[in-house]
Amino acid sequence: MVELFAKHMTADAKKLEEDEETGAQSYRHIKTGENHFSFAFTYVWMATHDDSGFRAWRRYFRVRAKQLRRA
Repeated sequence: MVELFAKHMTADAKKLEEDEETGAQSYRHIKTGENHFSFAFTYVWMATHDDSGFRAWRRYFRVRAKQLRRA
């Protein structure tokens, strides 16, 4: 299972492409194999590091409370 996870995690690559007319550069993501675990891992990471909604509200009031205690 660990080997399969590692294989999926390394199946994503990005390629730098340049627009011939404008010279603008951007990365294009390329799938080089099955990457289901990679997507699942990324979504879990994003969900646990989400700083919006309730978490942002809670952090705001925590910081504000510290500021008020110092004043």
